[in-house]
Amino acid sequence: MVDKVLAEVAASGGPFVLIIDDLHELSSAEAAEQLTALLTGLPPDAHAILATRRDPPLRLHQLRLAGELAEIRAAQLCFTERETRELLAAAGIALPEHVAAMLHHGLTLPIEAHPGIHGGWITVVHHYPSDMAQNFWGAIFAFSTNFVITVIVSLFTKPRPESELVGLVHSLTPKPPRAHDRWWKSPEALGIAVLLGAVALNIFFF
Repeated sequence: MVDKVLAEVAASGGPFVLIIDDLHELSSAEAAEQLTALLTGLPPDAHAILATRRDPPLRLHQLRLAGELAEIRAAQLCFTERETRELLAAAGIALPEHVAAMLHHGLTLPIEAHPGIHGGWITVVHHYPSDMAQNFWGAIFAFSTNFVITVIVSLFTKPRPESELVGLVHSLTPKPPRAHDRWWKSPEALGIAVLLGAVALNIFFF
């Protein structure tokens, strides 16, 4: 079969492009060997394009060493944060911060993790080296999305009157009397206690 295909390619008399999609569905070892023989035996004016979701079981190291194999992997296809913002803006999509974080979690997965709790429950478009890296970049993506949307809304919408912001804006909200409050119930005392606790934990676990 391989010899027949190669003969037909050679007889085409011109540039020839072979496109194989969904190569990850190939499970037969015999078929993988025949495909390897076909790819390594193509004439110089023939090119093959393979699309797969994982590394195929093909022995193409000779082509790789000879510089005749070009590989485009998931990291190169993955959108950057800027490209994601541009795509969403062009489509007129405004995502809240928590939705952006959830979307990022559903499309990425740490290495050696299974889709589900750790992410990738939509589809896996990018792998991170660890859970911490995934959480870190998820927070960056969510914050950046929230920041861009906040700026856009602030620039292109009419400001609300101050009467509607009472209870939302601290400086516009009447302050309850605190003269009779115990000192340990004040926000300042609570803040100092939390700060001292954080310092103590950092010293203890350093």
